[in-house]
Amino acid sequence: MQQKCQRYPRAGKPLHRPEREVDSEAGIVLGSHQEYRGVVQYYLLATNVCHLDRLRRVLDGSLLKTLAAKHRTRMTVIAAPYRTPIPGPDGKSRVGLQVWRAREGKRPVKVQFGGLPLKRQAQAILNDRPPPPRVHSTELERRVRAGVGEACGSTAHPEGHHVRTRKDIRGRGGRGVPAWRRQMAAIQRKTLILCSACHHKLHAGQFDDNFGRRP
Repeated sequence: MQQKCQRYPRAGKPLHRPEREVDSEAGIVLGSHQEYRGVVQYYLLATNVCHLDRLRRVLDGSLLKTLAAKHRTRMTVIAAPYRTPIPGPDGKSRVGLQVWRAREGKRPVKVQFGGLPLKRQAQAILNDRPPPPRVHSTELERRVRAGVGEACGSTAHPEGHHVRTRKDIRGRGGRGVPAWRRQMAAIQRKTLILCSACHHKLHAGQFDDNFGRRP
């Protein structure tokens, strides 16, 4: 707990998190709550888990200072609209921070910090295995991993042809625009996956009429 608390205060006072100022209000609150909840859940088997209230106070002050720095205001101004009783899993309410924001056509965003009971649970299950990493791949990454030339369908040495901006592939009107540029404009992408032979033909200017004609 002391090591966790030492990350946030400076001269005995909580310190704001400048790396989180770029996040939304909900993202800032949710990040602090997930960090605090992870520590509490890990130490639920400890007889002195109630001592983690010190960590809660430190994180609470750091969270308020981060929100105040984001809005260029004081902590007291930020605390007034966000302080609210938060019901815990044991049925008791504890004062914490809550951000609620309505969204048109969607469910409102409601995130909170605090509200966790600091009581020992002798039957708590400790699962300290990290979750498996979730691999998020973009469309370009999937196209590259497929390893198939988008012009001829060849799998020999796939390469990527990239243009700086999409306006570079439009040309001046529809006439005289190479077929590969029209294809990039149609899929609204700045990259084509080509085999090595087709890539060399494209740069040599011998590729315009044969694009998409697979053998």
